[in-house]
Amino acid sequence: ENTRADLLKDKPSTIRDSPPPPSFIVFLTGCFVFLLFITSIVLTTIVSSYAVTDTFTWGYKIDDIKRFPVISFLFPPHIFTEDELSQYNGSNENLPIYLVVMGHVFDVSKGSKFYGPKGGYHIFVGRDASRSFATGCFNVDPDGECIRLAKTGLDGLDEKQIQEVEGWIKFYDE
Repeated sequence: ENTRADLLKDKPSTIRDSPPPPSFIVFLTGCFVFLLFITSIVLTTIVSSYAVTDTFTWGYKIDDIKRFPVISFLFPPHIFTEDELSQYNGSNENLPIYLVVMGHVFDVSKGSKFYGPKGGYHIFVGRDASRSFATGCFNVDPDGECIRLAKTGLDGLDEKQIQEVEGWIKFYDE
């Protein structure tokens, strides 16, 4: 019959006598502790931000965050061709509706009633509508003067008209 002393005689008597854990266990434990540390910093920052500013991002808008050098490097802006942008005009329900003012792309899908194919502001979507915002030219005829001049950009507009366009950028930013 085995006694307790017989069972323990092959086991180390102290922690110092026990073999070290395998290196992969040490590595995994270190990774876990590191992730726990980073997570606690991020959560503390988020909770502090919300407590102080009532936002999770210290009052920054997502577009502001995208302008940080590291973020813009990791997530560069998408540059649309004219043909690619024309697909985002509301005619395909599976794609968002994009309105572009001076190169700033705004997703106006929530306002599809206004910007969709039957909406009054449909002329603005699927292309850069900067000139239409400045001049008030809303003719949707593809061969009409509004669309033809829109392709020239802001050339020929005066300072007041350009300020008007910049005002629309602020409007859509909010």
